[in-house]
Amino acid sequence: MGARAYSDSLGRFNQVDPVFEGSSNAYDYAFQNPVADSDVTGMSGNRNGISCGMGRISGACTLYLSEYRTRMLIDTIWDGVGATGICAAAGAASFITIVGAAAGAVWGIVAAILSAGAMALSHIDDAGHNEGIYFKVYFARAAWYWWGWHYTRWTPYAGYVWHQ
Repeated sequence: MGARAYSDSLGRFNQVDPVFEGSSNAYDYAFQNPVADSDVTGMSGNRNGISCGMGRISGACTLYLSEYRTRMLIDTIWDGVGATGICAAAGAASFITIVGAAAGAVWGIVAAILSAGAMALSHIDDAGHNEGIYFKVYFARAAWYWWGWHYTRWTPYAGYVWHQ
């Protein structure tokens, strides 16, 4: 099947996938979903990396994350939720001072925001059959001030996250 030998008896490839992070493990095929995905040459994988296109006054950059990197990001965010939850509990436990109670409330809000972000990324990834996600950010370099349009530094003005 293209770039590597396949063992019918084992139901997997005999060689490691030549595309780094081209699949969820080094020996499977099409992210273990041959009904929905195919890789006839054995050399394709989902996109991973950054692509940018910039004009004189506007542009866009896209950061593609493979499924492996998407899972790492979500797991890291959940680790942050756990850490901020501990800080919230410690702050709330030291409610002897108003500062301790306020710090506990702030860390609780941070934990809630992080958990909402992790859940949103996980749902977006699941909607795309767990093939990874991408972040797209749009930039502008012109601004209206005084009497007309002027070039400024590159400033992000919009963006979104979606699945691959």
